[in-house]
Amino acid sequence: MKRTLALVATGLAAALALTGCSSSDTTANTDTTAASSANKETIAVENCGFTVEIQGPAQRVVTTEQGATETVLALGAKDQLAGVGHTKDAYWDKTAEDAKDLPVLSDKIPTAEQIRGVDADLIVSPFSLVYDADTSGTREENAKLGVGAWYTNLECQDPDANAYDTLEKDYEQLGTLLGREEEAKKLIDFQREQVSKAESTGKGQRVAYLYSVYEGAPYVAGNFPITETIGEITNTKNVFSDIEEDWPSISWEAFADKDPEIIMITDLPGRGAPGDKAEEKIAMLKENPATKNMDAVINERFIIVPGVGLSPSARAIEPLQVIGEGLKKF
Repeated sequence: MKRTLALVATGLAAALALTGCSSSDTTANTDTTAASSANKETIAVENCGFTVEIQGPAQRVVTTEQGATETVLALGAKDQLAGVGHTKDAYWDKTAEDAKDLPVLSDKIPTAEQIRGVDADLIVSPFSLVYDADTSGTREENAKLGVGAWYTNLECQDPDANAYDTLEKDYEQLGTLLGREEEAKKLIDFQREQVSKAESTGKGQRVAYLYSVYEGAPYVAGNFPITETIGEITNTKNVFSDIEEDWPSISWEAFADKDPEIIMITDLPGRGAPGDKAEEKIAMLKENPATKNMDAVINERFIIVPGVGLSPSARAIEPLQVIGEGLKKF
């Protein structure tokens, strides 16, 4: 995935029925340990051209970013988390209760040293870029240590694929790696139900997604899989979808020239950077000479979208829910 910054094994406890023949506690303990290791189930999934393989459902999972944490929590696997990284904002209502008292490794993406320090058996990330030698370690390095390194299949999906279909594949794979297959099925059913509710809530309107403002320049959604799929479902058209970057930086003049009928304003109040809050971006639109006379700005045709939900995760359904409801007003 352009411009955008894994779950692994755990042991199944094996009950060893001894039938006689051991003559000492030491021998019995050795036999039990050997049997336990032998009885671990190898679990493997094919993830963006790489085989993520672990021994038994993961029990010491590290997430590199909030979106990954939200997905693990949505699968009911809080007790399997050994550490979480890079929490950007408040948690989703659906996971907020489980998000209390999480084992925080870092307020940034965890390093390989931090991950190894908690004896992780699986790393889960929404982005492929974390898997390099200077960040969370390469996938190959982690595999040699017996650690699975997984990231969302949106990173390698066909450009025209439906993002929510790809997220279903994510849930299936993580359900397998975590031993949470039934929870994955329930999450898929929930997502499908929400997709159905949002279908054709728009009227073909031309829209723009204003994600953030950095050093005075707006960042918008380009040809980003999640926002493109939201458009297909809701019957809206992203005016910047012809830009082959996920979140390109443009000028305010270019934003005004496209003259979207509705502006999706991303809200990231917890991140704390200037221009992250929805109200800050709205104020900029109303004050900037290039945008203040846009029809959508004058008539306040804004839909406030939770920014964390625009990362590939179980929470990615939340922006669709919000936009589907918001479009009913216009």
